[in-house]
Amino acid sequence: MTTALVDSVDSLAPLASLPPGASGHDLADVWRKFFQHWPKGLSHAGVLVTEQEQIPFAGFMHTDAMLLIERRTPDTQGARKVLVPYGTIVALKIVDVVTDKPFREAGFQGTLPGR
Repeated sequence: MTTALVDSVDSLAPLASLPPGASGHDLADVWRKFFQHWPKGLSHAGVLVTEQEQIPFAGFMHTDAMLLIERRTPDTQGARKVLVPYGTIVALKIVDVVTDKPFREAGFQGTLPGR
């Protein structure tokens, strides 16, 4: 594991800081730590992109091994809650309008265009 991976909420590193060739275990660890140290000021809602589907969610809980997300509406089988192993997460979409502050506190650097 590289030192670019997160150790605390104060040092959350963006996924882009992972070295080329980082393993799936390294990526799973980054996602686990990101969800465990969710940035303050960022709504606990969004769209979780996995290897299989995109899941809009309105909240989540976590363990060291897995993420439990609650869908905004049930899927076609009526399921509202989904257990997701961190290793299957591909991306996270933020649907709310937020400032850069929560991302800066999570270790992201640079600037985004102002609105």
